[in-house]
Amino acid sequence: MTQPKWIPEPSEASKPFFEGIKEGKLKLQVCSNCKTWHYPVVRVCSHCGSNDIEWHDTKGRGVVYSHSRLQRVMHPRHEDRLPLVVAQIDIDEGLRLFTNLVGSDPKLIKSGDPVELDFEELPDGDLLPVFRLSNQ
Repeated sequence: MTQPKWIPEPSEASKPFFEGIKEGKLKLQVCSNCKTWHYPVVRVCSHCGSNDIEWHDTKGRGVVYSHSRLQRVMHPRHEDRLPLVVAQIDIDEGLRLFTNLVGSDPKLIKSGDPVELDFEELPDGDLLPVFRLSNQ
């Protein structure tokens, strides 16, 4: 029996996001008219109403807004990954992303800590964009 994929197949609209991950980049949408960044995928800018939306690389930097520690297996995919730090990251482009923080002792993470983009390889070979503390 084949294992299910960890990440669903990209839609036509989200394909640039997933292609960016394969290139080691976090690509998000930005309105060409008012320069507002968007995530998740949009067809129309929520700020100015323009439909001139393009994909651009982010800087891959931000700060921890909030975080929590998952310590119990709540899903089979959590096996061998605990404790798992789930975080809200304010990226430099002005968005708040829900993601995982990796590579740090969960007890040492604080709101306001600087973070940078990284990628975690999942058991099925897909990559997941995550963040890690910049000073580690």
